Amino acid sequence: MHRFNCGNLESLKQEGIRESLLAFHKKWYSANIMELVVTGKHTLEYLEKWVTEMFSAVENKDVVEPNLGEPKHPFTHDNLSTLIRFKPIKDSDTIEI
Repeated sequence: MHRFNCGNLESLKQEGIRESLLAFHKKWYSANIMELVVTGKHTLEYLEKWVTEMFSAVENKDVVEPNLGEPKHPFTHDNLSTLIRFKPIKDSDTIEI
């Protein structure tokens, strides 16, 4: 959460960005280094069926996870146990924390 940057349509139009994203996807988009969390009001059996249908096609490229240094996880000791709530307001792309 504290290390993720995001872009927009304008930033994606910059020279070479699309090609860089496609190369990143081709190299690193591998099932063996992904994790998925699913929550919902449906039964566990339904959620498992849905996840299997939607994600079983993700290729396992046997990628070795890179060492990105510490911390590995996006949450540090300083922001663990912090509850963040947000409510979407109509079609706004704004979040206040």
